[in-house]
Amino acid sequence: MIWFDPATADTSTPAAAPVRFVSGVMGDRTEWRWLSHHVRPAFRSVALVRAAKMFASRQATHVVAHRTAASVMLELAATQPWRFRSLTLIDADMAPALPEFTDTALFQAGREARRTARVFAMEGDAWNAMRTMVDFWYGEGRWAQTSFGLQTRLALRAGRLISTYADQETHELSPVDLAGVVCPTLLITGEEAPVEALAVHGTLTDALPFAQPMFVSGAGVSSHLTDPHIVHPAIREFLVRAEAGWQGAATELRQAA
Repeated sequence: MIWFDPATADTSTPAAAPVRFVSGVMGDRTEWRWLSHHVRPAFRSVALVRAAKMFASRQATHVVAHRTAASVMLELAATQPWRFRSLTLIDADMAPALPEFTDTALFQAGREARRTARVFAMEGDAWNAMRTMVDFWYGEGRWAQTSFGLQTRLALRAGRLISTYADQETHELSPVDLAGVVCPTLLITGEEAPVEALAVHGTLTDALPFAQPMFVSGAGVSSHLTDPHIVHPAIREFLVRAEAGWQGAATELRQAA
């Protein structure tokens, strides 16, 4: 299901290329408010609340996705490449979809966190299920520092988050699948992100043909929210280059032999 946010839809420049923003389970349309303004008027922007298998429009778009939305967008980009002008992934939370890459100690903590959260959810304890995942991604004790209102909103999404991880396990992405993502791809994460996030970032950098990695100094996850002065201009520059067909100096073009 795709939800469009009229507040972020720019209709003043109909000729501009579209950019769609896709949130993961733990995000919503508000996380894109300032980035969507930053890319205008060069691009039309429409926020999508959650990841979906299909877009409502057949027009090729630039896509910016966060966290668990990454695996769905990569699957779509591999199977329907004509839909994508470019793809930007922020903190791709998709280790369960990468079994050929993730059977290492780097992913042990994440596997244990997801397993613990699943047990809590099966016992009907959504609060501790989400606490487990928030503390894993944002740092031990971060849940306790979160407002009660936000804790409540996140706890209501615990079942959907567990289902998303289970869905990733049944929609695995192989090296061949990832090699089929032929659009320019910007990968963003913070230097202080969890080990698993950094490992997924490195895996995708190596596996995607036209990947451009970006590390945000001093940041953890969600750097588009914590460090917008760095991330927003970088995304806008990437979109401009991708739309113009330019390759950034950091992008390695990989050709088949």
